[in-house]
Amino acid sequence: MFVLAALAVLGSSAVQGRELLQSSPAGDLTPAVPVDVLFAWHGVGTQNYTSSSNSKYTLYGAMADLFKGNTSQLVGLHHFNDQDKPEFFNIDSNGNVLGSVVGSPNRKTTPPRQADDGGFGSVDELLLNAVQATGTMQDVIYIQRLNTLGGVVPTGLFTLPAFNNIPNSLLDVPYQADYIFLVPAGSAPAPSSLAG
Repeated sequence: MFVLAALAVLGSSAVQGRELLQSSPAGDLTPAVPVDVLFAWHGVGTQNYTSSSNSKYTLYGAMADLFKGNTSQLVGLHHFNDQDKPEFFNIDSNGNVLGSVVGSPNRKTTPPRQADDGGFGSVDELLLNAVQATGTMQDVIYIQRLNTLGGVVPTGLFTLPAFNNIPNSLLDVPYQADYIFLVPAGSAPAPSSLAG
C-alpha cells in the first residue's frame, strides 16, 4: 500500500512546484546540428506498463498533458501511436510530430534517482529525432526529454499480494518531464508568434 500511496503523491504534484528547467544536456542529448527552441513544454502524465507471467513489467507507452513552461496552460498532448512511436500534438493550432529515440545518457541498470522521485528512480532523459512533423511543428527536427521525474516501476512491486504473478496487468506510473522542441538554427518564429 505504501508503494501505491507514494506513487499517488508523485502524480499529484502536477504542474505546481516544478519549474521548467533549461538545462544544458551533454553527450547523447546534444543535437548534431545547431538548433533553436520552438517550444518548451512541461509534461505531466504516466509511463504505461504491462506485466508478464515471469514477474516483469514492459513499457508499452506513455500519456501526458503538456503545459506551456511552468504554467497551468495546457498546450499539447503526448501519447504513443499505433506504430509505438511517441507522438506530440499542439492543441492550440494544427501541428503534430512523431519521434524516434536517438540517444539517452542515463540508460543504465539502476534508474537515475532524484530527491523528489519517491525513491523509485526516474525514466531516462532522451533525444528524439522528429521523423514526421506537420503544421506549426513542421520544422521540428529534434525533441529533448529532460529533467525527468518518476515513471519507473517500483522495485519489489510483484512482492505485493495484489500484483503477484498476474500476467497482462496494467500499471500506469506517474511521471513529469520537460519536452524541448528544436528547429534548425535561425528558423524559429519570433516568440510572440508561437502558439505554445
